[in-house]
Amino acid sequence: MGSFEQFNWKGKQILIVEDDKPSSILLTALLSRTGVKLYFATNGQQAVDIVKTNNSIDLILMDIKLEGMNGIQASTIIHEHNPNIPIIA
Repeated sequence: MGSFEQFNWKGKQILIVEDDKPSSILLTALLSRTGVKLYFATNGQQAVDIVKTNNSIDLILMDIKLEGMNGIQASTIIHEHNPNIPIIA
């Protein structure tokens, strides 16, 4: 398995929706090596708000168990706004 340094995702934007700080730190450490621009949300409503104000998000990494609006609810609303954005839950 290759390292993330092999990937050049400069110009790409990923939204990480995660309320667990250690998981966010791990994802940031792995993905920051690729040159990707990262956005962060700790709940579903924040994720929806970010996507509605930024049409350049290329991918969303979505936690399912979130306080308030969970990941499934947020994904549904996000896909109503932008049906083409891939969401990995």
